[in-house]
Amino acid sequence: MLLTYFIAIFAFASANTVVPIVSTRGFLEDQINNTLNKVAADLAKKDPYIIPELTQTIDNGTIRLNFTAKDMQVHGISKFVAKELKVTMFPPTIAIVIAFENLTVSIGEYDLSMKASFVPLYGHGNLTLTSQNIVLNCSAAASFSPLGIKDLNLGFNLDTVDLHVTGLLNNEGFSQIISSAISEVLPGYVQKYGVVIGKLISKPVEDLINDLIPIKLTRVKMI
Repeated sequence: MLLTYFIAIFAFASANTVVPIVSTRGFLEDQINNTLNKVAADLAKKDPYIIPELTQTIDNGTIRLNFTAKDMQVHGISKFVAKELKVTMFPPTIAIVIAFENLTVSIGEYDLSMKASFVPLYGHGNLTLTSQNIVLNCSAAASFSPLGIKDLNLGFNLDTVDLHVTGLLNNEGFSQIISSAISEVLPGYVQKYGVVIGKLISKPVEDLINDLIPIKLTRVKMI
């Protein structure tokens, strides 16, 4: 959920600009690079990105989850580098690789109640998650009727994770064990299943982007 929300935030900021329609691929790539630089400058004004409250509820018969996070902050969203950029005019598609050196998500207060396969998990405390060297691989095709994107593909990877969570089962010793275990296991899990996870979240992110982004087009005469 958090990854989906973050990608949608980034995509919204990236696309909420003037996008030219041109016939020269190199010129379009230059325009996209310029747009990304402007996006970074704009995001710097909102870094950290603050979400006052976030609530997630799941009840599908197998998992029951109620989760509330207050004072959520995402640090480092403006410090990214576009490592690769490829534009294809026919059909109109874009592929980009974006790298973040460091992203930190902090939750000032969370409240968790979950039951999965008759195993309960609950907690009330705070959480800090720091990830280093995050790489997002994004590709999508342009859609003109309706205006937006389609066939979005996402993949991601990261090097290290450092998780600190308090209040799980109201037991700080257990919280430390879980923090250490997730910090050790999660990078390998993401490296192994990053493509699969990306496929699972691509469609929800695509729908969210198309619902939120008002793309303004500036038409350039064809050369």
